[in-house]
Amino acid sequence: MKRKMINPKSTKFNQIFRLFVAGLILAVSLLVGCQGQSIIDAVMAESTVKSVATATPQVIELEATAETTEITATPTIPSNIQLTVWVPPQFSPYNETESAELLTGQFKSFMSQNPIVNLDIRVKAASGSGNILDTLLYASQVAPEALPSLVLLSRTDLEQAAEKGLLQPIDEISTTIDESDWFGFAQSMGIVQGTAYGLPFASDALGLVYRNASLTSVQPGWDDVVVQLDSLVFPAADPSVQTTLALYLSAGGSVQDAQGQAFIDSEALISTLTAYQQGLKTGLLSADLLNLQTDDQAWEYYQTNEDEGMITWASRQLQDSENLKLALVPTLGDEPITLAKGWVWCLVEPDDLEKQYAGMLIEYLVDPNFLTEWSPKSGYLPVRPSSLTTWENSVAADAINKLLASAQLRPNTGQVSTFNNGIKTAVQEVLSNQSQPADSAKKAIDSLEVME
Repeated sequence: MKRKMINPKSTKFNQIFRLFVAGLILAVSLLVGCQGQSIIDAVMAESTVKSVATATPQVIELEATAETTEITATPTIPSNIQLTVWVPPQFSPYNETESAELLTGQFKSFMSQNPIVNLDIRVKAASGSGNILDTLLYASQVAPEALPSLVLLSRTDLEQAAEKGLLQPIDEISTTIDESDWFGFAQSMGIVQGTAYGLPFASDALGLVYRNASLTSVQPGWDDVVVQLDSLVFPAADPSVQTTLALYLSAGGSVQDAQGQAFIDSEALISTLTAYQQGLKTGLLSADLLNLQTDDQAWEYYQTNEDEGMITWASRQLQDSENLKLALVPTLGDEPITLAKGWVWCLVEPDDLEKQYAGMLIEYLVDPNFLTEWSPKSGYLPVRPSSLTTWENSVAADAINKLLASAQLRPNTGQVSTFNNGIKTAVQEVLSNQSQPADSAKKAIDSLEVME
């Protein structure tokens, strides 16, 4: 039998060959599949390797960038620090006064000693629409970047700003508040609930301003005033009853009990109202005082009627020292007491570095040497005893020293709001001859108990 030889070029041969190759590929595929990677995966892996290899310089670049960032993060002093300062109008360095020139000079001196610091001084309204406290609160809510680095606030505004979290504690970067060269009330002026938020700058206190008369002492008792003055003015309808409160405290009264609740001392209030009744009978006081609600109204009345004495802010006397003399608020007890207010440089800046420079500026602005020169020219009372050493009028300096030594901060509105209403009514009743001191005092105490 003849056998046929397979011709590689024949069609059948080609089919067999293709089947053989297909079987071989299938076997290889199964083998590779058992190893967990497909050919596509292998190709992708190879592409990835190539991509990583290609991307290696980029990784090095990123590492280099990271190193560069790390170096940049190393603390360095910037070439320029901008500090924004807010002040109320009466303390504007742009005023055409000697005290403004001195304040401007102090700002310039600070920049000279700290060349990287630029100062932007802005004047904000002290009261009314857009006042300094409202602007501070508004900026903190809608434009924190517009907040100042430091601000000069009244004690009243400071308390509210601190409660709202608008201020930075200054005792974290400064111990100046702990120095001994402060009047007691002034040292307390920058502190709220044990935390110092600022350093005192200027003050004012209730005093007895008088003319055309001679008091035998700068520290008179009420009986001395009754004898030595023909007339005395104060805003008897003042909602904050500041004059009455000062006299009440000098009689041994208190506005709070041991538990911190509103309190009226019956004996002290009767003594105060009796003094008013005595003044009314002798002609020292007039029922017309019940028409005066503010210190400004009382001052205008005093000027117009040419009365001899007025219980008002001592700064009034500084503005007319040639015609007016100054004494302490007449006391009803053994020790004089008066009420004081003032202004404090407060820290707002949260940035650590800028906060340091802002704190340095505040310390520079309350430096004893500067305040010794500035305070006598400012029209306000000093916050440091050392500031009185250069006071031109030694008699006035003695009166101011005793006045401020006896001063305590005005109670805040929350402390005396319920106290004030009853006291104000009692004063109105006595000065209008509608009631006796003891009866009016009892009504005031009863009204306080009802409100509680």
